[in-house]
Amino acid sequence: MATVISSEQVKQLREVTGAGFMDCKQALAETNGDFEQAKDLLRKKGLAAALKRATRDAKEGVVFLKAVGKQGALVELNCETDFVARTEDFQKLGEWLLSEVLSKGESVVEADASKARVQEISGKIGEKLAVRRALRIEAKSGFVGSYRHHNHKIGILLEFETSKPDFVQNEEVLKTAKDISMQVAALRPQFLKPDEINSEFLERERAIYREQVKDKPANVQDKIIQGKFEKRYEEICLLNQKSVIDNSKTISAILELLGKKLGGTISIKRFARFEIGLE
Repeated sequence: MATVISSEQVKQLREVTGAGFMDCKQALAETNGDFEQAKDLLRKKGLAAALKRATRDAKEGVVFLKAVGKQGALVELNCETDFVARTEDFQKLGEWLLSEVLSKGESVVEADASKARVQEISGKIGEKLAVRRALRIEAKSGFVGSYRHHNHKIGILLEFETSKPDFVQNEEVLKTAKDISMQVAALRPQFLKPDEINSEFLERERAIYREQVKDKPANVQDKIIQGKFEKRYEEICLLNQKSVIDNSKTISAILELLGKKLGGTISIKRFARFEIGLE
């Protein structure tokens, strides 16, 4: 005799798995009403569906961010539609991944448990989900500054190094850190300073500049090229950029002046910028 499946059983299975009514009813029927076996069956079907979803594009999503004192973490979680990015399941998954990265480091997103969790929610939601990238920053002698844009598609972390521990509670220091974080969001620097630019990038730029000045006198070409590099550094290097708060000063100069005012030093060791759809 076939096992009778009650609507209450189907409801409970739906609440736990997020699967559709008929899928839950069929899974319970196939497992003779065994709740745990039905869950496993739906997971297996979900995994199969996830394989089909793997070929689809996941270009929407959210950048999750958290910074507490000396630690900060970023996670970019992608999905197929902006609607799904706003759902409770997606948001909870992103916050869970963020907590894992903050406590264990960015490599945790490659762990089997993390992949299984993403796949499980992907099956429940019915869209391809993917962790595009993750990062944890830990300041050795300073603090981590942060900013997340209101659309939650851009997240910024900066590691600040300070010579005095009490700087991390100073309101002017914290405001400056927030201003610089917002500048990274708006102006998209690629490097912290010229010394960190890779040789391949520099050679590519130099080739462009040489082509631009080829008709100039040979004795001034190098000087013109150097000037072009200086201008380019102001665009792509954070410390060389003019501050959006006071464009008469560079970010480097603002930090130097603030440090002298407070009787110490403040510097940026590194920064990270995550934006949905951009490297």
